[in-house]
Amino acid sequence: MKVKVKKLYQGKYVDLRDYQVKKAIKKREPIVVFYQGKKMTLTPEALKERKLEFNKRQFVSKVNPNQKYTLYSYLFIPDKEETEEEKLKELSKLVL
Repeated sequence: MKVKVKKLYQGKYVDLRDYQVKKAIKKREPIVVFYQGKKMTLTPEALKERKLEFNKRQFVSKVNPNQKYTLYSYLFIPDKEETEEEKLKELSKLVL
């Protein structure tokens, strides 16, 4: 699942909706968060272990007023950028 965020809470935390996190954990798939050209990958294990709840308040969706959600916060740590050499090395492993 891919999520693009516009801002970080307190300048360092990314907020994800609880239903997004629960869905990714259930499907055993990571959430890839994009922020200002950087990306952070949260594995299902990281989604469970690194979750912080600063605010227990329930929010109402603007798109679907019947849907309520809480926010889970995660420290935004961008993934290490792969160099071109590392990308080529990975591609060569796939070909061989």
